[in-house]
Amino acid sequence: MQTAIWRALLLALSPAPDSPVRKSGASTPLFATFEPLVGGPQWLPLHVVVEVDGEAFDFLPLEPTAPSTALSLASGGAAPGLVRCRTSLRRPSSTRSVAIGSTTKTAAALLQHARSHDTGLRLLQNDCWTFAASLRDFACAEEDGAAVGGPLETSCRENCPDRR
Repeated sequence: MQTAIWRALLLALSPAPDSPVRKSGASTPLFATFEPLVGGPQWLPLHVVVEVDGEAFDFLPLEPTAPSTALSLASGGAAPGLVRCRTSLRRPSSTRSVAIGSTTKTAAALLQHARSHDTGLRLLQNDCWTFAASLRDFACAEEDGAAVGGPLETSCRENCPDRR
């Protein structure tokens, strides 16, 4: 049962086989990496992080371990969220990561899109999974048949002074 659930979640984030995302060229691969929830058990990786060129983007509650956050989210309510940009602590692994596309967009463009994300976190409507899908769609989007942007030139260290 657990394998079927993970397979369905991975397919939801994976690009279609005929997607332009799979083009070869000077693009940088994007990965969805699965981590435990902040304060959650290490054996239960439910949180998704988008990793690209050594940087990690994710979306989580502003106070992830607060009982009021858990109660609000579990009862279908919303909680304030936080978009994070940080240096990836490890290389994507085959057990916890899956390739979800590739991009030619700059880190600054990815960061700008990530920061424009609605920070009202609500499970299944606006959470780390919908954030990852939105960032993947933006990163892999093309306009007029040509890739937008250039190689990832700058890092979050330069563009994200409020790193957490």
